[in-house]
Order: sequence, then C-alpha cells, then structure tokens
Amino acid sequence: MMHVVRLLLWLGTATLIASEKVVRYDNYRVLEVGPLKDANEANLILGLVDNDQRLREVIMLNDNIAKTAPVELAVSPDSYDRVQEILDENGIHFLVVNNNLQESFDETLQENDARLQKLKSNNDPTLFDHTAYLRYLDQVSWVQNAAAMSPIATVFNLGTSYEGRTIIGLSINAATNLPVIWIDANIHAREWITSATTLYIIDEILTGTSADAQYLRSNFRFYIIPNLNPDGYEHTWTNDRMWRKTRSPNAGSICMGTDPNRNWGAFWGGEGASDLPCSDTYRGPAAFSEVENVAARNFLQFLRPICNLYISIHSYSQFWLLPYGGTRDKPDDYDELMRVGNLVAAAIKNTNGLDFLVGTVPDLLYVASGGSFDWTKLDNGMDYGYSPELRPATAGQGGFDIPPVNIIPSGQEMFAGLVVAAREAKHKL
Repeated sequence: MMHVVRLLLWLGTATLIASEKVVRYDNYRVLEVGPLKDANEANLILGLVDNDQRLREVIMLNDNIAKTAPVELAVSPDSYDRVQEILDENGIHFLVVNNNLQESFDETLQENDARLQKLKSNNDPTLFDHTAYLRYLDQVSWVQNAAAMSPIATVFNLGTSYEGRTIIGLSINAATNLPVIWIDANIHAREWITSATTLYIIDEILTGTSADAQYLRSNFRFYIIPNLNPDGYEHTWTNDRMWRKTRSPNAGSICMGTDPNRNWGAFWGGEGASDLPCSDTYRGPAAFSEVENVAARNFLQFLRPICNLYISIHSYSQFWLLPYGGTRDKPDDYDELMRVGNLVAAAIKNTNGLDFLVGTVPDLLYVASGGSFDWTKLDNGMDYGYSPELRPATAGQGGFDIPPVNIIPSGQEMFAGLVVAAREAKHKL
C-alpha cells in the first residue's frame, strides 16, 4: 500500500512539475542600489521586492541586504520605470549593470555546453578538469568515479530529496579515527558555483600533490555533500535559473518550496525569514519541514562527538560569515571565530587576490534566522561553523550567473581557506 501511495504522490508531483512554465528573464535589468544609508532605505527596498515568487517583477539577488555593498535587484521591463522613479524620488543611487539578464544566462549556458561537449568527447571520467557546470546526475557520476579511483574515498547516501533524488555524499578516511570536517554546498538551488567549487575541493583533497593537499588527506576525515538541494538545482536547469528553494509543495498554497537555509531549528521563524509560502525566503511551516534538512541534521547529530568544523558553501558576495545569523548577539567564542576567519581571508587574498569580508551575518548584512551554522553551533555543539559566500563580489561581475571559467579559481580560494580553517581548528577537533 505504501508503494502505491508513494507512486501516486510522485505522479502528482510530476504532473505539477510538468505543468509549470519555463521562466525567462528577457530584458530584465540588474541594478546595483546603494549602499543603503540606513534601515529606512533598507525597508523601502524590501517593500519593492516581490513577496510572491510567481510575480518575478523585482527580485533581490543578494541573500540579504548588505550594509557595506549595494543591494542588487533584477527588475522586469514592466516594473523598471516604477522602480527607477521610487529610487530617484528617495535620492537612492543606483547603477544598471546588466540590461538583459536572460541574454547573460543564455551566453553562459552556451559556453558551458561547449565545455561539456569537449569533456564528454574524451570518454574518460578521469579527465574532468572543473571547467564546466554539471547537471545533478553528472555530479553524482563524478563523485562515484572519484570514489572508485581512490582507496580512501567512499560514496554514501545522505538521504532522499522530496522528488526522490539520492542526496549523494563523499566520505574521505572514513575508516580512521581522524577528526572530522563537514562540508556542504548548493543548499540554495541557483548557486551553481558552490557545488562546482566543492567538486574541485574533493578532487584536490584526493589527488592533489601539494603539501596542503597531503596535510588534509593525512590528518582529517571528511564528509562532503556537494549538492544539498538537488531538486531545486535541477529546476534551475529546466524551468527557472533564479530558483532558490526546495521543491516541496506548501499546504494551502500553489507556491512550491521552502528556503532551506531559513528552515533549520536555531532561531527558526525569527527575523529575516518570511512566513509567506510564495516568498523566496519562506521559512517553511515548521523547523526541519524539509526532508533534505532532516537528512543533513540526522547525519550531523550522528557526527556530533567527532566533528567540530562545519562549512556550508554559498554564493555570492565574497564574505566569510560566522555565527550567529539569527540574532545580533555574539557567541562566547566570537573572538576565536573571527581570528580564524581573518586568517582564512588572508589565505584567500594570497591565492587569487580577492578580498573576503569576515563577520557575523548581522554585522555584514542583516539578521537572517533559521540558518544551518547557527543550528550546528547552538544545538549540535560544534565550535567552528562558517558560511563562505563565494565569488563574485557583485552581480555586475556575474552574480549567480558567474561564467564557468571561475570554477577553478574559486576552488583554489576555498581550498586555501579550508586548509587554514582545518589547521587552526584542529586543536578542538
């Protein structure tokens, strides 16, 4: 009977997915607004932004409003004059950095397709060189191949997504008693650079010849989830490049999905998360309503006695964020978290010359409740928790549509940061 019910649920979901239209962003302008001077201007901008994902009129591209950088908005052709008028009337400076967002998406996909065709023509999975974004099943295949070729790597199943996809993970040195580091990525569907960067990190740990690669390979166990939101990720390839959330239905609403990084238990339902199912930052009907988050939570609870460094990779803005996100209060070990974060930022700077700002979410942005690293610290007792926001710094430099040529340098930056974080945190691991 359970199999019949599951089949019916799957068929209903498949019908809903098939009926959803493909969302395009033809002639959408991307605006860099500000930096904003105060909370009044921030509230004005938030008032412009859609609270209904179906509207797609004014979309905020940043994960939250930053205090030191412009707010970045994607504005439909029909809404541009209204938005321009409101900004001008309130003396808020803005700059148009892209006149056709869809054109940029199309160019990036064309470039990516050409790179993928070149890779697949080799017919050798060992030749994958991190120069293209992969669909989810290709990511799974790559992880499986990487594990098959390494005596210290094992594939594991973290759980199953709402739409039935296996959430694949890779463990390194699982048979040892070494201290444990957790890494996850792509919890927000549209952040393609994060899973691509994580695959680079896996490759470097397993096959790198540098002293840093050998250090990580010899001194730590890793549990790495390259893509924690496979349903949403696939939806960005097939239906809506700007999709952010999971793909679960919401009772009483025709809008799909929950923001998985507003759905963790710590500070759930607080500031910076929406209670509207149609919002891009919808927190869900309850903490851990999303099966993907439950799977990650359960595994992290299992690792609690042996894992003390948690890294959840996001994009974009070039931040190295530390707890807390859901409150303006600081953790007791804030100075230590900042010390390590600043060393990480210095290592990233030394790698490719990019500046990453270090701080808590409210210090650099505004309060955002229900995030994963708050839960891992407050409820799961892990001392070190970080959420890097990868390159680029702005939408004008690519935003979520950052070209695939950035995968390798992003991987280099995050690998350098990981080495420092692991080395500095080792005394508590």
